[in-house]
Amino acid sequence: MRSPLDKNQPVTIYYFSGTGNTQIVANKMAECFAEKGFSVKAVRIEDVKSITIDESEIIGIGFPIAACSTYPLVFQFIRNLPNAHRNPLFAFCTMAGISLWAIEGELKTILENKGYLPIGFHEFIMPPNIFAQIPESMRRARIERSFLHALQFVNQLIDGNSRWRKIPLLSRLMFVLCSALFKLAEMPLHQKLFKMRVENDKCNKCGICVRKCPAGNIVLTSKVMIGDRCQYCFRCVGICPATAVFGILSPKSLHYWAENARL
Repeated sequence: MRSPLDKNQPVTIYYFSGTGNTQIVANKMAECFAEKGFSVKAVRIEDVKSITIDESEIIGIGFPIAACSTYPLVFQFIRNLPNAHRNPLFAFCTMAGISLWAIEGELKTILENKGYLPIGFHEFIMPPNIFAQIPESMRRARIERSFLHALQFVNQLIDGNSRWRKIPLLSRLMFVLCSALFKLAEMPLHQKLFKMRVENDKCNKCGICVRKCPAGNIVLTSKVMIGDRCQYCFRCVGICPATAVFGILSPKSLHYWAENARL
């Protein structure tokens, strides 16, 4: 058991959220820290231009699970983190299924090599935003359960009772295998066949998808055009008010946007 966190230490939670699940969990955790007397802020990863870490600062990182790992832009952010002097750092992910330890163990190694003190990792089961829809009652139950777990996780972090697993060999193997899936997704043929599509007869050219695409991969001229750098976060699908954007690998009827998300 490590030492409890000090309320004099500020907390910054950096997060990436595709369709809002991770954002509402990050905001709930920030609320829980604030209720415990901590100075806390939640910051979107795509809004970060440069990072300076105070010696006393507690860092949080939140992200969705995708292909049992997470998006390249999240890893780019992690790679750009400055070296630290044993700053406490916790992380959490949101997912509809399982992660198979493909991110938890490897992330711990990366952060330890940068000088951070990994103090806790938690997985939140949230409503799915790809492939399937679930009944409203189940969706609501998952969100309410995640908020309860957010409070429990924050209490564990503060008290020094949280944990961060690292399974030798298996964590590394799963990370390598899952990272290969994103390498495949970056290939021109994959982008041509599977990236998001736009039904231009439904599109009202509001430009929301252009402004909100975290990869800067959408442009609006005479019509909306999606480029070849799609990371498949499904934000454009969820945020389109005309439901004009859809994923080839997911039902056209799926336009999930987490309640109270403000991306």
